[in-house]
Amino acid sequence: MNVLSDLIISYKFNVILKDEGNGYTGRFLGFSVYITNTTCKDTAVQCFKDTSYTPSTIPNPTNITCITHGRYVIYYNNRTHPPYPDGYDQYAFNELCELEVYGCPTPGHYGEDCFLQCPKNCQEGHCHIVDGNCLGCIPGYRGPKCNDDWLKPTAT
Repeated sequence: MNVLSDLIISYKFNVILKDEGNGYTGRFLGFSVYITNTTCKDTAVQCFKDTSYTPSTIPNPTNITCITHGRYVIYYNNRTHPPYPDGYDQYAFNELCELEVYGCPTPGHYGEDCFLQCPKNCQEGHCHIVDGNCLGCIPGYRGPKCNDDWLKPTAT
């Protein structure tokens, strides 16, 4: 299982990238990105859903920040519930040119080069890939780095 931080999606566009009539942007609109440890979208974490791009505003490439753990990245787009928003093509095509995934290949690490180890009291050893804050604490600990032992008796 890898720690993901950023995804960059490059889509097939004509030379005129942001042109409502280019025939490609309308097919791309409305896509979602999921992260999972299996190949099943139903058990995945949705880290992005396009709800606001238009044919003239969708960036190419599209940069998505998604701080989560997982083995698989699922790009998903469908057209099953008409009517569709303005600018959407009636068909969703998968015309990706490139999908770049960035993160740490070794669980339990974070930082620019993934050399820093997550705090020892992080739940399942998972922490935020940039700042090292725990994504959850083992029982008895709390705080961003799970270093506050709230079950330990205090001296009076």
